[in-house]
Amino acid sequence: MDPSDTNEVNAQLGSTEPETPQGEELSHSDKMIGVFTEPGKTFDVVAKIPPKAIDWLLPVISFLVIAIISNFMLFQNPELKLQFDEMLDKKVAEVESQLDEKVQKGEITESDKEAALEQTRGVMKFFTGPVMRSVTVVVYTFIGLFFMALVYFLLSKFALKGEGTYSGTLIARGLPVYILVVQVIVVAILSVVMNKLLLDTSAASFLGTDKGTIASFLLGRIDPFAIWFYTVVGIALAKMFKSDATVKYIVMVFAFWIIGDLILMALGMGFG
Repeated sequence: MDPSDTNEVNAQLGSTEPETPQGEELSHSDKMIGVFTEPGKTFDVVAKIPPKAIDWLLPVISFLVIAIISNFMLFQNPELKLQFDEMLDKKVAEVESQLDEKVQKGEITESDKEAALEQTRGVMKFFTGPVMRSVTVVVYTFIGLFFMALVYFLLSKFALKGEGTYSGTLIARGLPVYILVVQVIVVAILSVVMNKLLLDTSAASFLGTDKGTIASFLLGRIDPFAIWFYTVVGIALAKMFKSDATVKYIVMVFAFWIIGDLILMALGMGFG
């Protein structure tokens, strides 16, 4: 048979050769593994299929479950609980110093100061206890997810001229949260092994630098898990917005991480 005849038949009936469709689906477990092993290829595939809420919701829920369990477990460790109480005492002492100035100026009486200190300690214990800490983690995690996705969407759409959706941005920001799940586990293990209350895996946390200082801020950026996470988010955004300029998206994500934290630190110092 003439090969051209075969080609003509195939053209009419459809090619019998297997072909990988552009919209091939991945299981969620494949996506999770791909975040760690091949984020570029993984988000290449994810970008070609309709966005699914499960792809950002499940990583966030996993993060919250692990974070809350870790939070309660660390509070059961006597040594870590003592360190936490010492941190609380330090904050109360700062408030006491401010109240002493008001007593000296005659703005309040000594009894008013003692009552205010007692109330301050009670409020701090309530809001920094394991239950309220867990509630805070849940609230701030979801607010942070939606807010950051909105910022990334606007920057990607208008500043970098990408073609994407807010739903896709949620996935680009949410799916890499599996990296933060691993970070929480590592922090919990290191805290117990080192008998040191760690907040993250940054150099600032390991060295115990005072918050609110430039040195602490700079050391806080030296965090392998945070760097890994934001790099993958940048890669994900580039893929979800159909761009080959991956470096631009990574730079955008890191710039907003640094600038955003600088603004928060400045606000904290202003209200402190």
